[in-house]
Amino acid sequence: MARGTLDKLGEAEIIKMLAGAFSIEEQDDAAQVKGEVIFASSDLMLQSTDLPENVHPMFWGFRFIAANVSDISAMGCRPGSLMVSLGLPGKMKVLDFKDLLEGMKWACREAGIRVIGGDTNASPEVILSGFITGRPHDLPFTRGGARPGDGVYVTGNPGAAALGLAIIQKHEDEYFDSPDLLEEKIEGSSRPIGAFLVPEMRLKESEDLSEMGAVTSCIDISDGISTDADHIAQSSGVGISIEEDLLPFSPEMRGIAEMMKLDPTRLALGGGDDFELLFTAPPEISGEIRESEIGLLIGEVNDGSGVKIKRPGGKVESFKSTGYQHFGGRGS
Repeated sequence: MARGTLDKLGEAEIIKMLAGAFSIEEQDDAAQVKGEVIFASSDLMLQSTDLPENVHPMFWGFRFIAANVSDISAMGCRPGSLMVSLGLPGKMKVLDFKDLLEGMKWACREAGIRVIGGDTNASPEVILSGFITGRPHDLPFTRGGARPGDGVYVTGNPGAAALGLAIIQKHEDEYFDSPDLLEEKIEGSSRPIGAFLVPEMRLKESEDLSEMGAVTSCIDISDGISTDADHIAQSSGVGISIEEDLLPFSPEMRGIAEMMKLDPTRLALGGGDDFELLFTAPPEISGEIRESEIGLLIGEVNDGSGVKIKRPGGKVESFKSTGYQHFGGRGS
């Protein structure tokens, strides 16, 4: 394998090699600064893989900041300061750069954070890299505390952003400067397009869950439920079962997905780019979570391993990750 290429190795193995090289034991969304009550995280976006060219640069900036904030929220932390490093093509239009900055400022205002510094360099494509800090509201969340019997919950509508991206990619001749652009062409399309262009930053949900004090594990959904649930399963040494009937994919979006010949379940489980929270909590807190409407129950933690899906007829199947892999493309 040492003589092969990174595409053959795969993202998961690359992360394992990095963790091993630097003796990183805990692999959560953010890491605690040694000796401090401060957590830090970083996130990277490339134009070729994360920033569609037919999308207004303002939304590039918003999504970039939201991705960084989401990592901190998934740790049960309040975001603090952000440093950004930008790779910028020399031929990039000044107006596009200004719009990119406006999107970043917009998201920073929404999150209550500020950029305090960073770096820039010339690059063949737009590269956005962030380094963000945060402080826990109470006890920080991790991926490693899920216990058999816990419920598995999600915020928002996982799969919506993936559907929005599919619409954007299908209409490559359109320029998306508004979520409402294709409302007349595809009924209801503004919701999934908006989910991709302007993802929700789950700051309040993170704070409310911290106040409940019952979250046993948490992760943000950046690579799809199947991939990120597997991260929790591996870190916690448990199995996770997801019920297909409980996935919160609205009839409206289901209709759009089916019209585009896309499988709604695969979108919800493997879409990614949602930046929603996936968390586990004990059964005694289920009523409080339901009443607060913070998240929806989609499954259960068990004594097994990996991620399984329970089909509507009751059949339980092993479910291999279908989320995005930066090396090697989609999981199979």
